[in-house]
Amino acid sequence: MSWIRVCLLMLMLLVSDREGHAEGDSPLSPAEAARSFVLEDPDLEVQLVASEPAVRSPVALAWDAGQRLYVAEMVGYPETPGLGRITRLEDRDGDGQYEHSVVFAGGFDFPASVLPIEAGVLVADAPHIWLLRDTNDDGQADERQIVWTGFQPGSQQLRANALHWGPDNWIHGANGRNDGEVTRPEGGGTVSIRARDFRFRLEPPAFEAVVGQSQFGQVHDDWGRRFLSWNTIPTRQQLLPDRFLAECPEMASQAIVDLAAPGDTGEIFPLSPPPRQFNAERASFYNALCGLTILRSPHLGAEYAGNAFAGESLSNLVIRRQLDASGVLARSHRANPRQDFLASSDSWFHPVFLATGPDGALYLADFYRPLVEHPIYVASPEARDGVDWREGAEHGRIWRVTRRGTDPARRVSVPPAMLKPEELVSRLDHAVGWQRDTARRLIVEQRRVDLVPAVRRVLSAAATAAGRLQALWTLEGLGELQSTDLEQALADESDMVCVQGIALSESHVAEDRPLQLKWQKLAREGSALIRFQVALSSLGWKAESRLGLLKTLVQRAPGESPLTEVVLAVAARTPGQTLELVRQLVRDDPELWLSPDGERSRFLRGVGRRLGVGPLDEQDARGLESLLQQARETREPAGVGWILAGISESEALRGGSLKAHSAWHDPALVAWARRVVEQGADFASGPTNSATWAAPLGLLVWGEPVETVRSVIPLVKRGQPAEVQALAAFVIVELATDSLVPELVGAWPQVGTVGRRVLLRGAARSLAMGRVIREGFEAGVISRADFPSDLVVVLLQSDSVDLQEIAREVAPAVNSNRQQVVDSHREILPQRGNALNGARLFRQHCLVCHQVQREGGTVGPDLSGIGGRPREAILVDLLDPNRQVNPNFVAHSVEMQSGVVVSGLVVAETSQTLVLKRADGREEQLPVADVLEVRSTGQSLMPEGFEQKLSREALIDLLEFLRTPGRELLREAEREDARDE
Repeated sequence: MSWIRVCLLMLMLLVSDREGHAEGDSPLSPAEAARSFVLEDPDLEVQLVASEPAVRSPVALAWDAGQRLYVAEMVGYPETPGLGRITRLEDRDGDGQYEHSVVFAGGFDFPASVLPIEAGVLVADAPHIWLLRDTNDDGQADERQIVWTGFQPGSQQLRANALHWGPDNWIHGANGRNDGEVTRPEGGGTVSIRARDFRFRLEPPAFEAVVGQSQFGQVHDDWGRRFLSWNTIPTRQQLLPDRFLAECPEMASQAIVDLAAPGDTGEIFPLSPPPRQFNAERASFYNALCGLTILRSPHLGAEYAGNAFAGESLSNLVIRRQLDASGVLARSHRANPRQDFLASSDSWFHPVFLATGPDGALYLADFYRPLVEHPIYVASPEARDGVDWREGAEHGRIWRVTRRGTDPARRVSVPPAMLKPEELVSRLDHAVGWQRDTARRLIVEQRRVDLVPAVRRVLSAAATAAGRLQALWTLEGLGELQSTDLEQALADESDMVCVQGIALSESHVAEDRPLQLKWQKLAREGSALIRFQVALSSLGWKAESRLGLLKTLVQRAPGESPLTEVVLAVAARTPGQTLELVRQLVRDDPELWLSPDGERSRFLRGVGRRLGVGPLDEQDARGLESLLQQARETREPAGVGWILAGISESEALRGGSLKAHSAWHDPALVAWARRVVEQGADFASGPTNSATWAAPLGLLVWGEPVETVRSVIPLVKRGQPAEVQALAAFVIVELATDSLVPELVGAWPQVGTVGRRVLLRGAARSLAMGRVIREGFEAGVISRADFPSDLVVVLLQSDSVDLQEIAREVAPAVNSNRQQVVDSHREILPQRGNALNGARLFRQHCLVCHQVQREGGTVGPDLSGIGGRPREAILVDLLDPNRQVNPNFVAHSVEMQSGVVVSGLVVAETSQTLVLKRADGREEQLPVADVLEVRSTGQSLMPEGFEQKLSREALIDLLEFLRTPGRELLREAEREDARDE
């Protein structure tokens, strides 16, 4: 048989298999299901560990120190309480099959996580975290105790979960997204976990909220880095630790970082038929990612160790991302651009939880049912009431991914609970992360201080960096960490061990001169990862002694991000230290800093942005004046010019400008800014360059108004990068005069979307711009579609009667009967439109809030996969946006103590700062102490009345684009806009 015929036969079998398990089919047997799996690596295989009736509806799993497997089973999902249970499985004959099963505890509502510890078994079942004990060792819990309570129940998909023993010897958990006010059952103080995850200890009781919010799944890797799950983002990493954010709360929005590579569009490659769906979710791109884990074992092969894995539960597959562990951020990459790690043609297969097992294999909890959707997200009452959402609840499987041909019996280690003390210590350097963690947990929980000498030997002589790290964390957990241990960690050949040594020595370094000297050496000679940790932990130094350390970090790499942002945040903690840092850099190397290159100009611009956040204190004002005087004397304006450029950017965000700082004005600075902008506009090749050359635009507010406005009008036109449009428009608002009104009205048709927003918003504080808006609107040059809803509110509150009248006129006359509006537009559904014109409309009206293949804003849902949904459903989203709001994008209303109310998405929160994303994409930081109340509105930020902005023909074109949305079509639309100028 020829290879072509073989390929055709395989394709026919694959298609037949995909079509053979369609909607309504019965479940496959475990053996049949195993044959439905396709792995990207033929050297791997999937083995059955357990199945029904031993397990039912599994959603989480964990092993105790005896290597018995505990499974959290959400049998009542989605809405039947009291059926949840914890099952304990044992592999008594060591063959890899968990043949013995017992219900350890039942009667739970919807248990989302389980974690065996020394004191018993923890279970997260909102609103409580329970501690279960089996006091007579009969395999069933006979004692139950609530240890924490106050977790909001809400959707069963979004409850507190992912309990695990962290590297800091605390128990960590994921928020789930339902939040809560957590307290002890006996009362006492409460801790809010709104938009945050959590960690706790049992003895003595302690509970803390931690930055960042996970959905279903959260994990730490071998090096102590924390990774967070989200249903549409494969991997996110905590970049900034909570102790740093406690001192620098303004950095909260930068604490959690999406690790996806720029080219990762979110497309997935399922083998199963399209899932039966009843809501607005998308099935061709990331939609239901959950159960995130890091494989902490070399068992599958060296190329898999340290990789991230997550289930795509709606589409019956498991994704894999390789993580680059060498840098500050563990950037993720697809291993195979056109195939996922594991996919099944069985539409009942739903991998919802993954974990590294005691044997080093990758384990999957398979919530084996036909449906995983929750009826509360289904808009149709008929669908909600007419579907058996618990169909298949009696099923469930646990699978293991391993090297093909591996004998499970040969991988079984002696359980940590059965080891002698010295053997337990040696387990800290085991090849498998679960074994290392469990050994550390037992030593710390049992307070085995007698083992400290043996642990120190591991710190000195362990063969692996992961083992030496476990020894370091064990000593910290026992309270036995000494300066000599820390010095040893700082000298370790592994960057990862060194980084943890810096973090753990932060509380010691202020009074320890030998440690300080080692830190200074690391700041000069260390890798980017090490220097970043030095910057983060420099808050442990006394303020007066850390300036030299910060200077060393900047001199080594002045433009290195995110290191310089952290350096500036630390310097800002001490009045005057930011500009004193600049002054010393200039003193040591005046030629480099008075006429800076690209790296140094970026640093100085960052200095300005930091200073521009609020009013300058007296010391910073004196420091800036000193730099201005030096620039005048040396006739080198560039250094201080970049600082002022950064200040102007921050001022613009706050609605201010450099015009208010007349004492800083110098003609040489204006001339320098004009040269930078003109040269950049002539030679810049794209948005990356524009972010730098456009920054000095803010200094042009000191220029002659008419000449300056005319020179920057070309920079607000379509085709210019968004940041260029914004800054140029800001200059126009500041300098516009009545004589320029006709020119500005005439230029309006070519102004880009971002430029229009800034100019329209500026009309509320500029009389000349108010005239531009009024005359342009009356002439038909400025249309109703130009006015976003949030701007209408601003204009209604302005002092200008003309602007108030325009706002009332453009405010959409919204028909409160949204179903009637939808019905009146159904006739356009069969009609085909112009996709390119639709892309242009999308850029104008939607891109500021929505992403398509990682291009656009993040105020609303990612629309990369919307084309897989019916046109009618898309039409409903456009015309009735609040009918069914994605929980990720529900707006919140925040009432301040002053009585001011602001609305937006809560995107980050610390104990001191609440970060709110507004409708236009701007982030606003609100001091928690000034917040009176935070309420969910239950609605999205997308306003109703979209039919008032677009004609029916335009809606047809927009629907045509949304059938096959793509980044390339958007870029073609951008080029078309530029050609039309």
